Amino acid sequence: MSFDALGQLNWLAVIVGALIYFALGALWYAPQFLGRRWQRSIGWDPERAPPQMSAAAYAVPLLAYLVMAVAVGLFAAATGTDTLGEGVVLGLVAG
Repeated sequence: MSFDALGQLNWLAVIVGALIYFALGALWYAPQFLGRRWQRSIGWDPERAPPQMSAAAYAVPLLAYLVMAVAVGLFAAATGTDTLGEGVVLGLVAG
């Protein structure tokens, strides 16, 4: 297996993509957006205090998003995706 493709990745795009994915997840679960509905759907009692979050609760998903962004970047390089339209199709297929 060759790791030459990793050197050809646009690392700024990979990092920005991972951060955007992380921010969308934060927005999704925010009480102002869908957080309250999500809590209601899982049976969360709004009167109950939320659990304390550790740094790992944020670091692990961020690391996973970074790995996914690298994988999609490698997939894009392997398929020759280089336009917005092709990127949309790639995102839909990968998703």
